[in-house]
Amino acid sequence: MTTGCNPSVTPVDGGDAGPDASGCPAITGAGVEHTGNITGVQTWRAADNPHRVTQLGMTIQGTVTMEPCVVVEMAAGSRVTIQAAPGSMDRARWVARGEPGRVVTVRRAGSMRWSQINVTDTGSMDFEHAVVEGGGGSGRDQARGGMIYSLAGAATAARSTPVLRLRSVRIADSAGYGISLEGTAGFTDDSQDLTITGAGAAPMPQGREDGRAPLYVQTPAVQTVPAGTYTGNARDEIDVFSAQNVVEAERFRSRGVPYRLLSTISVRPAEPTQRATLEIEPGVTIRVINSRGAGMPGDLAIRLGDRGRTPEQPLLATLVANGTMDRPIRLESAEATPAAGDWAGIQHGPSPTMGNVVRHVTIAHAGGESSTTGLGCGPSDNDAAYMIFGWVPTEAFIQNSVIRDSRATGIVLGFTTDAAPPTMKASNQFINIGNMCEVARWRDARTNGCPGSTAGSPVCL
Repeated sequence: MTTGCNPSVTPVDGGDAGPDASGCPAITGAGVEHTGNITGVQTWRAADNPHRVTQLGMTIQGTVTMEPCVVVEMAAGSRVTIQAAPGSMDRARWVARGEPGRVVTVRRAGSMRWSQINVTDTGSMDFEHAVVEGGGGSGRDQARGGMIYSLAGAATAARSTPVLRLRSVRIADSAGYGISLEGTAGFTDDSQDLTITGAGAAPMPQGREDGRAPLYVQTPAVQTVPAGTYTGNARDEIDVFSAQNVVEAERFRSRGVPYRLLSTISVRPAEPTQRATLEIEPGVTIRVINSRGAGMPGDLAIRLGDRGRTPEQPLLATLVANGTMDRPIRLESAEATPAAGDWAGIQHGPSPTMGNVVRHVTIAHAGGESSTTGLGCGPSDNDAAYMIFGWVPTEAFIQNSVIRDSRATGIVLGFTTDAAPPTMKASNQFINIGNMCEVARWRDARTNGCPGSTAGSPVCL
């Protein structure tokens, strides 16, 4: 039997008290045990508290709805899987309908952690006014420590799969990530007021940095991350990985903490008739890891566009990074001791000639290995913080920005034209450029030459 006063939420250092259960009655009964497969429709009531999930765990194949003040106590190592029955056309659902002052609570039954809530692509988790705490205790390598974990969506899907609807929910005290989303798993459009705090409470194997942040998410679901509070964790960053091309759109929203980029992001549509867009909101910081230390091939980059199957059918992508003077955008190294060349930079291939915006953006510690040579009239090695190739801009879309601590060139204008394109130099600052070439000039189209070059010397603006 479980007895005592109202179920409580223990604040975690760095976080607020979150949703509260002050209006809930005391638990006085022995509770109800849940295990195995749950089919059909069930309603869990506060009068039956606590609802105990055994070490064997349970699978929700129908719909389970929890009333306000329900308390779920998870046994050590237990998990809840939300997955429709084989052949079912209906999505499995775990629903929490708490209220202000009368939250639903999912917590550990004793001193040992429970494992996770696993939301499959045939299930959904729909929580309002709820607290989930004390999990992530096993399977941390497979699920990156996500106390709430989902792998959903087709590998080549253009859009996110909304498996989580979280409104006024607090995720606390996870051994690793508070939430880990793989594939195209993401949040619903109306998710809001999410708090993740106390993530990374247990050391990761071999001192790894993954699992120490509140949230892990893959493209194209980054844009679904809801407004909320993501502080008070071992590392206050949102980890982002791109396992596939962004073929329609992705958006890095301002969510109060930096994003940590764990892979190259490639933005390119599937067909020449389509367009892809990457948008970065004002105030966003994206920190890029040095992949050489992570055993990954090549330096990481943000890549836009592709030459496509033929020169007449390029795959066009647009970048909109519209910072402001008060809320600039920062793209920089994630290393504890940042250095020039920690990441490759922005590689801006075929794009619409108008519509790109890079304004009030600082690009730092880039200029790593690009594996590109011979473009433009600058140094033959085209490593740069920002490289433009495969198209000719008609407007100076890089404005009021700072390029600093580049290992090589600042900007490479790696195209050919006989017109006088914008140089991308006016209004921008270049600080500590490794090869002293702030902007590498384009080549003339008619001659493929570099006016001003002597015996192949670089021409920099």
